[in-house]
Amino acid sequence: MSPRAAAPARQFDHQSGQPVEIEGARIYHEIVGQESCKVLIARGEDDHLTPSDAVRRLARRIPDSRLLTIPDAGHVAFQDQPELFLRSLLDFLG
Repeated sequence: MSPRAAAPARQFDHQSGQPVEIEGARIYHEIVGQESCKVLIARGEDDHLTPSDAVRRLARRIPDSRLLTIPDAGHVAFQDQPELFLRSLLDFLG
């Protein structure tokens, strides 16, 4: 079964906060939720590129997922808070 591509993913302009289309970026909604392993979804608390409501919706659709919001971090949370991210990842992996 081939996944059907959804509308282009969106990012937000840093200055205006308005959504910006990303040409060629696609989300394959049909395969989300079919994961067969635990999934850690990590986002920075100050991430202005990925809307928090979209991340929460994604986490709800994936069984056995955990949403981690990293304080004082932006879109690249693992770089902004590497120690906290690594500790959280190791805890998640058990």
